[in-house]
Amino acid sequence: NLYVSIEDQGLFQYNGYEWTEVSLPSHNIRNLYPSSSYLYILSQEKILQLNSSLEITSIENAAIRSPSDMLVDQEGRIFIADLQQGLVIINYNGSFEHFHPNGPLLDRIDRLYYFDNKIVAWTKGYNDQMQPVDMPAAFSVFNMGRWENFPEDNTASLVGITDIAGMAYSSARD
Repeated sequence: NLYVSIEDQGLFQYNGYEWTEVSLPSHNIRNLYPSSSYLYILSQEKILQLNSSLEITSIENAAIRSPSDMLVDQEGRIFIADLQQGLVIINYNGSFEHFHPNGPLLDRIDRLYYFDNKIVAWTKGYNDQMQPVDMPAAFSVFNMGRWENFPEDNTASLVGITDIAGMAYSSARD
């Protein structure tokens, strides 16, 4: 069978004779990953597993928050790159291993901001001539010995924002 994902329309299967839409809980598909037994569907929020009978199972675990890529090795282990959690491995027996890189999202940090016992780090959104560089908004927060990352593709309030120049914090709740 051939599977095709069409943006904002869903997943379709071709069986050699006709196209059929595969019913999914969301049409927000990032990529498709075939294995010998399943088709894995990576969305912005989760990973779905589709079997040959077109039954869908959601792969859910607290270790998976914002999957960005994945692969399945020859032994059936699933490796997931997660923007918040680092590398997550699902072993043959279904157990999860979590390899969390305790570091900021970006390797270049130009700006820091301190608030509420936390440190925010980000890359400046302008060059040396103070011109915008069209860098997607993203930042990292260091809190209690760990980094939490906020890239544009898993932080809805950052979508479409570029070139962070500064930050401020207010504890007031309006």
